[in-house]
Amino acid sequence: MGAPYPSPITPTKTRVGWIGIGVMGGAMASRLLNAGYSLTIYARNPSNPDCVTVDMTSSHPDLAREIFAVARSRGCWSVDAPVSGGDIGARDGKLAIFAAGECAVVKWLALMSSSFWGAVKGGAAGSNAMELFGERMIQRNWGGGFVGYMVKDLGMGVDVVEKGEDDKVVVLPGASLSKQLFSSMVAIGNGLHGPQGLITVIERINGKRPL
Repeated sequence: MGAPYPSPITPTKTRVGWIGIGVMGGAMASRLLNAGYSLTIYARNPSNPDCVTVDMTSSHPDLAREIFAVARSRGCWSVDAPVSGGDIGARDGKLAIFAAGECAVVKWLALMSSSFWGAVKGGAAGSNAMELFGERMIQRNWGGGFVGYMVKDLGMGVDVVEKGEDDKVVVLPGASLSKQLFSSMVAIGNGLHGPQGLITVIERINGKRPL
């Protein structure tokens, strides 16, 4: 692909269409407004031609492929960009965004996206997730996400089968174990906790009482 968007993204010239202002979407849209971007917010509306659609929901890979195909048929581009970090990460501009799509389009969007994502520290031992969630575990702070949603998302990852290769199921043992443990959190009534609440399951497995 060439350079379909040669003009750089700037708050003064780039207008953003935003669909969805729920728990995380509203906070993310606010970050863009605070950065100086002009937003037009929609509840449900079809995309206009000559645009880029960015899907930041956690949806099935088949749906992402379908959205991409429809977008291209209408002269648009589509980027599948689920996020991690919960409502707190959305408010603080520290989300991790997993963007997938045409490389040039993803790079073109990077400047705007930096308004609400956080950089991941480099190095084999560096882990923002460990720093953030480890501290919350110690503090018994359960905010910052909903494990019930994570169980849904992990289920899609565990069950996904590549189209046209129905006999070749993708094996994801780590995801399967995570789904099992997070499902245990939901079962004991902690589905509204953030992922750091997994410590409550580990405590129960080992017969430990919370400190």
